[in-house]
Amino acid sequence: MHKLLIIVSCLIIITSCSSRNSKSGIDVGTVVIKGNIELDESSSKVISLSYSSSVDRCDYGTAIVDSSGNFRFEFEVLHAQDVILKYQKGFTRLFVQPSDSLILTLNSLDYKKDRFPDYSITGSNAHISKEILEYLRYRNINDFSPDIENKSVEGYLNDLRHQIFIEDSILSVFNNIYNPSATFILWAKKNIIYSNANYLIDYKMHHYINKSTYEGELFDKNLFPVNDDDAIVSSMYDYHLKSYSYIGFQKDTLIKKLYNEEKYSSAYRLVLSQIIENEESGISRDLICYRLLSELLKESIDDFLGIYNDVPKFIVNKELIRLLDERKEQYVSKDKYHISRFDQETKEEKEITGDIFKDLADRHKDKVIYLDIWATWCGPCKSEIPYAIELHDFYKNEEIVFVNLCLSSDKNEWKETINSSHVSGENYYFDKIQSELLRNKLKFPGFPTYMIIDKNGNVVDDNAPRPSSNEIIKNKLNKLLVE
Repeated sequence: MHKLLIIVSCLIIITSCSSRNSKSGIDVGTVVIKGNIELDESSSKVISLSYSSSVDRCDYGTAIVDSSGNFRFEFEVLHAQDVILKYQKGFTRLFVQPSDSLILTLNSLDYKKDRFPDYSITGSNAHISKEILEYLRYRNINDFSPDIENKSVEGYLNDLRHQIFIEDSILSVFNNIYNPSATFILWAKKNIIYSNANYLIDYKMHHYINKSTYEGELFDKNLFPVNDDDAIVSSMYDYHLKSYSYIGFQKDTLIKKLYNEEKYSSAYRLVLSQIIENEESGISRDLICYRLLSELLKESIDDFLGIYNDVPKFIVNKELIRLLDERKEQYVSKDKYHISRFDQETKEEKEITGDIFKDLADRHKDKVIYLDIWATWCGPCKSEIPYAIELHDFYKNEEIVFVNLCLSSDKNEWKETINSSHVSGENYYFDKIQSELLRNKLKFPGFPTYMIIDKNGNVVDDNAPRPSSNEIIKNKLNKLLVE
């Protein structure tokens, strides 16, 4: 069917639509998404939301569905964009602008069997969200997985070009049938381009894992521009900008040397200077620089302060400068604990001294401990949160303690993730030095890692199954409970 659509679409003039209802540029505001799910006995109690371009980059949250089926998300975004609501097996892609409010009604049964289930929606930009749903259901193409093995950069890029052509063709026919809004058309065209741009990382990671090299410019700016300010309506564009911003750290030997020597201020200054020299001014360039400076702030507050007076040289947008100022003040004033525990009831952070594992074993004697080692920037870690919440709830009356150790992360994002995602259990934060010490001590392979400590305080599994393994992890924990 889609081959026919491609042939038909070749006769259609595809025009770029630059007019839209959403305002271009940075316009920080809070978005509220709430609603109700028609539940049955087996319905999940957890619903999750993912989004890009958040103010603090905490871009994944979970909400607990109450006994009446109600849920609520509240988060800040920098500009108009799409967000993804996931419940059970279903995905809902919503379009939001700063200060929007959406109210949804979902059916649990539909979300158990349909990838893009229908829903009712009211509120700001509700019609655009429904247009996106209609398009995703109409599009109905298999997931694209470009071949990497033995493929040159140019060959790989040609595969992506072909995929963009196919998806553009389908979109053109959809537009002629449904006559959607200009905002939707802009979003869809940009989303097609930059969804495919994110396959560049797969190619790069393939060669990194296999310790092989490649020739050619993978990040082809003619195919995937980084000055496409209209494209900020697609979350995929923001992810592309994030990936592109780190090219300097990977390609420039001097920058890599400075970074490895922990001369962060010098390394970041060179990267930022290259971006200012090589990229056109605009919102996109400002966003790239904002992200890099935010990362430097997390690497070292002292190195950030060393470059702070030059921030206006790298960022033009006053709202982004203001946000960076706010983040700087948070870092300057925050507690300098090496290891800390966050109390969810009092919302207080307390410093932890001594051997944390001895403390856990002493306080939880005769209990099984399920240890989760994670990081706020780790996508797989965050995707496990809904399953972890359900696992905690399943064992709430058993002698099992769930302990979460957050390493190599931003402390503000750690606290925000705990609050917004309802991360239950005992939550600990390790600063950079303590993260390295713990990693050297435990020799765990990466994030996330799960471990199980038995009732006698012995580590019986240093690579335990994830919460999403469901019955596998339950069977393992059940055996330890009866020993």
